[in-house]
Amino acid sequence: MRLDPFPDQRGRIPFAVIGALLLITSAVLAAGIAGQPAATGYDAGPALAASWTATHAATERAVLRASVAAAQNPVLERADTPYGRVLNASDPFHDALRLRIYLAVADALPESAVTLDGVTATASLPGIVSPTDARTAIERVTLVGVENDTAIRVHVDGVRVVATRSGAVVDSRERTVTVTAPTPILAVHDRVGLFEARLDRGVTDGPGLARRATVSLTALAEARGLAQYGGAPISNVVANRHVALATNRGVLSLERATFGSADPLGVDATRRAAVTVAGRDLLVGAQATAEGLNGTAAAAAGETLATLDPGTANPQPVPLEPVADDALVAFVDGDGTDSIDATIRRAYAVAVRLGIRISADGRPSTPAVPRGYTRVDSFSGSVSIGNESYRVAVVVGARPATGRSLPGVTDGPAWVRERAVRRAIDDEIGGSVASRAVAGALDTHFLVHPEVPAPRRRAVLDALARTHMALRNVTTHAERRAFLDGDPLASLPPAIGATVDGMPASPTVDERAAALVRDAYADRVHALVSSRRSTLASAQASLRERLTGRGVSVTPPPLAGPDAPPVPMTVSADPAYLSLARVTPADAPIDASYYPLAARNDNLFTVPSADIVERALSLVTTGHAEPVSYATAAQTLYAAERAGVHRSELERAVSDATDTARGAMAATLRRHAGLSKPARERALDTAFARWSTPATRALAVANGSLPAAVAAAAAESGADQPDLLAARLQHAVRERRSGTALVVGGSAVDPVRATITSRIATAATDATQTAAERALARSTLALLPSGLPILPLPSQWYVTANAWHVAARGGYARFEVAAPLGRPGVADGSLRYVRADAPVTLDVDGDGRAERLGRDTALAFDYRTGVVAVVPPGPRGVGDVGHMSEISAGWTARAE
Repeated sequence: MRLDPFPDQRGRIPFAVIGALLLITSAVLAAGIAGQPAATGYDAGPALAASWTATHAATERAVLRASVAAAQNPVLERADTPYGRVLNASDPFHDALRLRIYLAVADALPESAVTLDGVTATASLPGIVSPTDARTAIERVTLVGVENDTAIRVHVDGVRVVATRSGAVVDSRERTVTVTAPTPILAVHDRVGLFEARLDRGVTDGPGLARRATVSLTALAEARGLAQYGGAPISNVVANRHVALATNRGVLSLERATFGSADPLGVDATRRAAVTVAGRDLLVGAQATAEGLNGTAAAAAGETLATLDPGTANPQPVPLEPVADDALVAFVDGDGTDSIDATIRRAYAVAVRLGIRISADGRPSTPAVPRGYTRVDSFSGSVSIGNESYRVAVVVGARPATGRSLPGVTDGPAWVRERAVRRAIDDEIGGSVASRAVAGALDTHFLVHPEVPAPRRRAVLDALARTHMALRNVTTHAERRAFLDGDPLASLPPAIGATVDGMPASPTVDERAAALVRDAYADRVHALVSSRRSTLASAQASLRERLTGRGVSVTPPPLAGPDAPPVPMTVSADPAYLSLARVTPADAPIDASYYPLAARNDNLFTVPSADIVERALSLVTTGHAEPVSYATAAQTLYAAERAGVHRSELERAVSDATDTARGAMAATLRRHAGLSKPARERALDTAFARWSTPATRALAVANGSLPAAVAAAAAESGADQPDLLAARLQHAVRERRSGTALVVGGSAVDPVRATITSRIATAATDATQTAAERALARSTLALLPSGLPILPLPSQWYVTANAWHVAARGGYARFEVAAPLGRPGVADGSLRYVRADAPVTLDVDGDGRAERLGRDTALAFDYRTGVVAVVPPGPRGVGDVGHMSEISAGWTARAE
């Protein structure tokens, strides 16, 4: 049996347990020793102190860099991603800024290590490897704006500095680093936010774009209303082009109020747009205003004009449409050397040369074709003269004629071989070729003008039609006051030249013909424009004298500017001008095509008081029985129909004039529409049936609506060349109105005018007040920011008023605000805050791949307001003619 050598084991511990305890004790002691200064006698204090100083400097620079990056890519909407969700959903910008600061500081700290007396002190922050770490990092950073948000004070918690010597830890400290970085990131962010809020603020909610646009559009409507009241043929008092201009001016004004400055390119673009929107209406109506207004009304007009900002006063378009139509009709129907037939004849002319060989003793050799000519025919024959016999050979060479404004063509051989050319050559050469050749009576150099084949002529006419439509759409612009003291039509000639295509470098014969026809037509348009500029120049002196004599100020004073923000800021936007037209990357530095602005305005023109009073009083201007214009007689008849006064004689006279206009349009259809008589009559009946009374039909003839309706009805019936036909119809009516064919005797107008004056002047208030209040009430909530309705005062005559609902929405593809940093050497010394639709990414966990944090968003707005125009009671009215609603192309195409 085995004996136990240690039978007594009480109080004894196994050696394995003792060994484990020794290992644990040594590990604890080692950790404690590592956390304490080594017993080497080295002092880490100076290195640590210097490290904290370097850490503060590095942290400040890192904050500046982070603020620049956060401004260039602001997170305004957080992403639904692991790292996006760590940001505060209600304020992702500040959290993203804090995260950028943490990462920037973490990257900068190792570079700020300090070594003194052999001791190296290095600062660091914990790394980020997960969204949880990212949230912790954000919470380690606190920031607050100081010095009116032109700087930020940043606290970064958990910065650890470790002092080492020869790889051994000498000391270790952790603390919070606090710096004040001179970056205006918060000021700029808040200003842009304020600007965005003002852009999209409702008209009743406080100062903003809607109110500024309302003020501008109201002033503009007042000015245009006064021009219309003075007799100007304004068809749209408030048009979408005015909404666009007022919106852009409102945005620039908001930029000045918010940032202390406006985008200089936007200012220039808006000034150009003001010229673009400027128009012909004031010029036409200004002289009538000066001659017809009484002293009170003239003073009111002058006061209104004097209070307007010159840039928003009333920019108007100068359309080329009537000139383009009249020039086209004269060009097509003319028979001179500059007519279309003469131009086509010259374009297709062919130069012919004959080569002749004559022999009295055998067959002559074949003549050579002259260089540059194409052989198109040949003749041979014999002839006896006296006792001599001759054999004759003739070769015919041809080429398209060339010379001044007739360049060579690339398809000359094909053209001169066509049957029409050969027939024209044969006709010109005639018979008895051999005998005439021997007698020397055969012309060897001549031009022929072949009959142009129908397909070729049709192609030339189609090219002319395209040019006509392009010129009809040309609209140049001038500030309204340029019509009083300037040359508002000066931009028309260059616009014509820029619109009409020139001669191709190497044209075909058809291309040459089309270019010659385009040029000849453009010359006609230029001549008409020149004539009208001359007429305008001769009228302006007396016009300005009359306006000045009646207290109308031509040059209003400028408006005061806004106060500057706490730090200088500059603005840059793309596109510079918020246009109603589609903008593409070729037009502006944007990534995709879109409509920067969309607008809609609806005119509340159904105000019985305006229809009765202003139309009735518009005829009470003279007391004589001289012939009056067709339009004035039609307006009188319209007022009489509404007032219910006796008007049979006036109605017959106006109807007779309308029949004259119908006859002119019928003759135009007969000569040029290519329709049967029943089809022509149906087109006329269909168009005339749209207006139910003699007065409304006459007004439609006078304002061009009825000729346009006839053209549309004829086109539906298959009329030839509908665009040209529409121009012919408008021209036919304008031609009658410019002469004496469409006038009405004063004896038919004056009695009706007198009846209206006596009846409406005494009954206007009772007859129309309720209707006016009802119509204006429709826009009470959307009128001026004050919300006060415009109502007539008891016992006084009514002002003529009209109201428009206006809506606009739009935005910038890119909007940048720059402000200076307080430290040089970071970025380019400035902070650039950018608003654009773009994702924002950042490599948070250091794996080399950027994580999506969220999105930056572009600035956009959508406002609605109301505009009221009020003019004194007088010879005209105020309101739109034609469609009650105007909708821009972008209104239904919000994005592409």
